[in-house]
Amino acid sequence: MKDQLLFDITDANTRADTDQIGAVIQGVRSGSKELINSQQINSQEWLNTVSVLYDENGAVINDSNPLPVDVTGGVNVEVDLSHVDDSVALGNGTSLLTSTTVSSDIGLDVYLINSNISVTQGTDPWVVSATDLDIRDLDAGQDNVAISDGTDDLDINSDGSINVKKAAFSNIANGVTTLTAAGTAQDIVASPTANRAELWVYNNSNRRVFVGASGVTTSNGFPIAPRSYLQLGLGSSVDIEFDGGVNGQELRYLELIA
Repeated sequence: MKDQLLFDITDANTRADTDQIGAVIQGVRSGSKELINSQQINSQEWLNTVSVLYDENGAVINDSNPLPVDVTGGVNVEVDLSHVDDSVALGNGTSLLTSTTVSSDIGLDVYLINSNISVTQGTDPWVVSATDLDIRDLDAGQDNVAISDGTDDLDINSDGSINVKKAAFSNIANGVTTLTAAGTAQDIVASPTANRAELWVYNNSNRRVFVGASGVTTSNGFPIAPRSYLQLGLGSSVDIEFDGGVNGQELRYLELIA
């Protein structure tokens, strides 16, 4: 006959050799005689209890006396995370990483702290393009935005002015045109030279002549005084004519070829 029931959980053997009790609990009361509630989990009835953990020395485990866990041998943990139910925050032990939501996309907030940043895709640099690229707060002391034709950059002088370089011409052509019918527009250059970049016209007569588009007249043309010249940046496809008050008025012209 037992004089008391013994329930010892020291190890697997004591748990197997000591008493176990099975019963249907209709109601359990606490030390203050209050009824302890229960709830069903997976068709089983469970007491709503507050668990107290003890360490190997019998001391109550709390925030100042945490539960020791040995992971020196490695721990394999499998967790089924769901973006709907779970949230895992990333941090450095002091601050958490933050994110920003744009429309339905969530992006990690990244702060670039390197003084020199080079972004490449394989061996080729990334190309950034936009229909409306907005670059703000440019400073002449630290920023450089070069204007280029794809080969050479536009030169800027030390005073901030643009260094304009005249193109070198590959050839020239010249000729003489005499007005054959006063009051009737006539070509200054009958057959313009291909790749013409500039046209210089000199009035080599003692009366004004009037130059302009096809059909120009003495009433609407641009006047060139006697012994004066006009410099025009006209290509070979532009037709320019002149008119005068008397027959025989003479023009000299010079074509500069690109």
